[in-house]
Amino acid sequence: MMAGENLAAVTETAMKRLKEKKSSDFVVSASRTGGSEIKFVNNEIVKTSISNDVELSIFAVFGKKIVLTSVKELESSKIKEAIEKLSKFSLGAMPKDDYFGIADGPFKYKPVKRIYDKKIPNLSASGQVDYVEAGVNAALAQGAARASGIFELQQNSTYLRTSRNVAAESEKTQAYFSIRALVDKDASGHNTSAACMLRDFDASKTGASAGEIARLSQKPEKGKSGKYDIIFAPLALAPLLSIAGNASSIFSVEAGFSFFKDRINTSVASPSVTLTDNGPLEGAYGATPFDSEGVPTQKNTLIDGGKFKTYLYNTSFSRKYKTKSTGNAGLIDPTPWHVVLENGKLTKEQLFASVKNGIYISNVWYTRFQNYSTGDFSTIPRDGMFLIKNGELHKPVKQLRISENMINVLKNISSVANDSRQIWSWEIGETGTPVTLPHVLVKKVNLTEPTA
Repeated sequence: MMAGENLAAVTETAMKRLKEKKSSDFVVSASRTGGSEIKFVNNEIVKTSISNDVELSIFAVFGKKIVLTSVKELESSKIKEAIEKLSKFSLGAMPKDDYFGIADGPFKYKPVKRIYDKKIPNLSASGQVDYVEAGVNAALAQGAARASGIFELQQNSTYLRTSRNVAAESEKTQAYFSIRALVDKDASGHNTSAACMLRDFDASKTGASAGEIARLSQKPEKGKSGKYDIIFAPLALAPLLSIAGNASSIFSVEAGFSFFKDRINTSVASPSVTLTDNGPLEGAYGATPFDSEGVPTQKNTLIDGGKFKTYLYNTSFSRKYKTKSTGNAGLIDPTPWHVVLENGKLTKEQLFASVKNGIYISNVWYTRFQNYSTGDFSTIPRDGMFLIKNGELHKPVKQLRISENMINVLKNISSVANDSRQIWSWEIGETGTPVTLPHVLVKKVNLTEPTA
């Protein structure tokens, strides 16, 4: 961004030009994102980088023709040029007959607590290295031979304006640490730490957990296919619940990508399951005071005692279905902000003690859906996977795949522990949603032997 310019001035330039072009609805959002990244391989730091990016996102409607673009060079001339191209492009666009507008402001916003930590942008390079070394050393102390991963810090400022009298701004920070520890090629453990505040962030504990899983998973035996009672670690179940959050979007329902279609007020999970999307959740990765059209976010109960309660809406979809926005715009695709599986009553130790014969899965990867509308999927347990005998980890196993259905998994959740933590991971990915959840016991999960 040029010296002297700020986010508010950038949005004003875009708004003025969009009004001149007779855009009937528009949302302009200017953001500044800065961060740092440390990559480490085999206990050694191999790369450090710093990023500083600015971007102006533009959503504009001409009649019922919807067009979008983004601009990374934020001089006034570049913004005007982009809007000129956008206006011309709209001439050939197809109208969206079921578009019903954006939210009418203004709104008042309650600040979301503990999502900005001034210590994060001010953390020195040596201080960042200290976190990495603490995580690696903790993994090695547990018996790992080597560890690799990434440590990221990020701060973001956003200023949003719309044609409907909405003005909103926010600041957020994030810290993320991912570490995979190995004893040998068959013995590995993985864990992550994600937080908005450094005081909620613990690289040492994360590294120690990864190292312990790696040590315990030495000399795994080939597992046998069948149905098992499985305890999922938070890292292992989070990608599935992130997908469940996305399947709650009314856009996913209309597109045929949701296993929650026609499920309002019907049973989709066991009575022990209460699943929410909580945009203003204190200290949560992904938390925000407002959505992408400036509507205040709120806590939405998706599943209450096993019954599916609501889809996620932006303003246009809510008017189409004669309901209210849930504060989840996505201007095109309503989206969850932070999915939460509510805690149960058991401690982690009590959860394990309840399993006489089962399997503990610490992580998964390559989750793939054969059919999104029915919820049929498969995913591969990665890193430590263990047989459970009489509540204790008995021995490590390998070469098994989960081949299941999302509704079956949700309905077979037998017990939920009370040790929740928030998860962000590579497997959730850029289009997924952060999740807060505890350890969970799921009965009768189908495990198969992966094909070559």
